[in-house]
Amino acid sequence: MLNNDAPNSFDEIIKARFNDGASLAPADSSLENRVIQTIREYKHKRKQRQMILSFCLSGLAFASIVALFCWLTAGDITIQVIEGEGEIVLNSKTTHLDHTINPLKPGSKINSQDNQLIVQLSDQTRIIMNNGTVCSFIDQKTVKFDGGQIRYINHSPDVQTTFLIPDGSIKTLGTEFDLILSSSELNLNVIDGAVYVETNGKSYTVSVGQMYDSSNPSSPVQKITAPVSTWWNYQEEVPWTEYLHQQR
Repeated sequence: MLNNDAPNSFDEIIKARFNDGASLAPADSSLENRVIQTIREYKHKRKQRQMILSFCLSGLAFASIVALFCWLTAGDITIQVIEGEGEIVLNSKTTHLDHTINPLKPGSKINSQDNQLIVQLSDQTRIIMNNGTVCSFIDQKTVKFDGGQIRYINHSPDVQTTFLIPDGSIKTLGTEFDLILSSSELNLNVIDGAVYVETNGKSYTVSVGQMYDSSNPSSPVQKITAPVSTWWNYQEEVPWTEYLHQQR
């Protein structure tokens, strides 16, 4: 005989099993088992979702930390001191520069002081700074040359560095050159490759074996008159500009 008092719906079975505390009729034991199995599956899936959510939240937290670190260090300039020491000036704060400094904050000004300083960038560019030379590193590819004497070395055609100078810029593309900047003149000797000089609204290509001399505005690009191979050996005794003029 059909038991009309037995629960016959899912909601009724749940209530009878878990809320009212009443036992189900034997005829409904198979339905009860299905309900229990359904509840177990639901709990298992809920646990899986909680684990996935926890994993996603952990991943999001890690990604946020990485993003914050990248934001705090964005634009930092990777630099290695190969030889010598000097000082870094940034926001009116002066820091001693030696082989432990890496990286630099954008806009950092390096003063070689009384030393010959050799630094290397992440793209293998080497910049030799003679004593009394000042360069401001705007970013990894841009250097503001404030004055002094440098030798730039990077022979890779894939590497371009821009030197900002008064009234213009110097762009490199796989080259080596010597450069001096004073309050009165700009002199550049190209040892290898080519250099593009833009100044006072005019552009010049200075190739290997040539020099750029701003003291001769009518014809600034000329044949090199100084033996560039001995320039760095000679520069401790005679300033570069004096040496250059003596060879003319």
